[in-house]
Amino acid sequence: MPNKNTSTVFTYIKGYIEPFKLKVALAIISVFMSANAVLSGGYSLHLFVNEGMQQHSFYEIPLIWMSLSILFLALASFGRSYYASWIAIRVSHVLRQKLFEKMLHLDVNFFESANTSDLVKKLTENLSMLEHYLGKDVSVLLRNILLFCGSTTMMILSTPWLLAQTLLVVCVFIFPLIILARYIKKITTKSQEKKVALTHILDEVIHGIKTVQAFTKENFFITSFQKHNTQSFNAAEKYIFSKSIFAFIIIILTACFIAIIAYFGLQKINANELSHGQLVSFIYFSIVLAASLGSFPELVSKTKAINSVLVALKELEEQTSALAHPENIKNLPIKSRGIVAIHNVSFSYPTHSNHKVLENITLSLAPGEKLAIVGPSGAGKTTLFSILLRFYDPQAGTIHFEGVDLKDLSLTELRKSIAIVPQEPDLFFMSIYENIAYGNPDASESVIEEAIEMLKLNDVFNKLPHGRNTLVGNKGARLSTGQKQRISMARALIKQPRLLLLDEATSNLDALSEKVIQNALKQIMARCSSITIAHRLNTILSSDAIAVMENGAIRAIGTHADLVVKDDLYRKLVSLQFKNQKYG
Repeated sequence: MPNKNTSTVFTYIKGYIEPFKLKVALAIISVFMSANAVLSGGYSLHLFVNEGMQQHSFYEIPLIWMSLSILFLALASFGRSYYASWIAIRVSHVLRQKLFEKMLHLDVNFFESANTSDLVKKLTENLSMLEHYLGKDVSVLLRNILLFCGSTTMMILSTPWLLAQTLLVVCVFIFPLIILARYIKKITTKSQEKKVALTHILDEVIHGIKTVQAFTKENFFITSFQKHNTQSFNAAEKYIFSKSIFAFIIIILTACFIAIIAYFGLQKINANELSHGQLVSFIYFSIVLAASLGSFPELVSKTKAINSVLVALKELEEQTSALAHPENIKNLPIKSRGIVAIHNVSFSYPTHSNHKVLENITLSLAPGEKLAIVGPSGAGKTTLFSILLRFYDPQAGTIHFEGVDLKDLSLTELRKSIAIVPQEPDLFFMSIYENIAYGNPDASESVIEEAIEMLKLNDVFNKLPHGRNTLVGNKGARLSTGQKQRISMARALIKQPRLLLLDEATSNLDALSEKVIQNALKQIMARCSSITIAHRLNTILSSDAIAVMENGAIRAIGTHADLVVKDDLYRKLVSLQFKNQKYG
């Protein structure tokens, strides 16, 4: 956990602001100018009352002074707003980009442990809060500090005895405000917690909408959402009520404050100890002081909230990958062979370290060889693919690819050399063509067209309104399972991999789609080595070798003919599947 000390996290954000020193300087100068323009208004009033109204002289000097003050204030306000806002959106832009890039290079285990909606919130809502704080609240806070100090100084210099009398009254009023400000802070925290709970429900429902509807759980989630939504409303209502009460009290206290000043001031005027101009300017400075003082509790509360936001962002930026990067990176041989050697590999997921998912796995793959892996669910087959792609490092054993230890390869070179076709392909919200080209941005047009032809995707394009430029929808929602799988296969094909990994790639397909993909696979597998995970054994009968896995271990390796004779589990799997097909 990073240090949550306020100075530490603000030092963290300071590093993002420092590159824009010129605009920071201009923003600060604008804030000083703005505060100075507001304070000069008190002197303008002093001149206007004493020299204009009291002495019945013309108002040229007071009016010129007031006009200049207003012009000065307008220019300063523009500078304060523009430069502070520019810094805010620029810092937010840089930080968002850096955090996004950071996330993409974290290991898979981080994403499996993290809450998706929390990660999205950090890059959206949290950064929006930071942007608002830097763009408005910081400059307002600095300006109000200057106004508080400046108005207090002007009041001391003009009529110190009147200030001393009014401060006694202020001290009585200030304590209820402090108590109320603390209460508002507590309510603000509760309101934010309720909003987070709502976000979690929304995230779960949107991502699992098919499951929600399939199990007719709409009413369950509607009730749950209504409950949390009501709690969020109640918390927000308490917050706005308390905030409104706070504003009400500030106005009442300010009015009382001014009335007291006027009472004491008029007595001094009657005794010829104070001029009308002095009293008016003193009241003006009192209003400025009260307004600046009244804003502090909310601004301090926002500062504390931003501190929590910065802690969360700092935690994400300081997150490190569990995968060790090699000090001396080795390169794969130029000639593609697709050799894999897995020796005594054992692995447990970080969240379940006592349970071995893989145990003493030893496998090898010769150039161009087709290896199939079969076994019951939970045997560790898909986990083995995750290890080969180095989403995780095994706790024991070694894996060599093309004669090089995986830990000595850069992740980029390793993963560029391996293509995977998962059972449930991930398609992105872009066109079909873009989803295919995603597999290899450097692929030539002819390579992409060859993959499209091999997978008979032109037949798919012709049925869609915009052909290959049709958007696939959220996670490919506008396409059938077979269409998505063919796109995923084309994506893998244009990668021109050394090693192809197929994870139940044809298990959920209709007969036509399966035939198209099987024909394509024959051509693809002739160009590289391949490992296939399959439950449908008829798709792997021609494999060079079949490994039977059970409880994370390899129990037998051989051809289909060998295993039917020597392995009971494989024989049982074959018997059950072909029996089901016979009576299906």
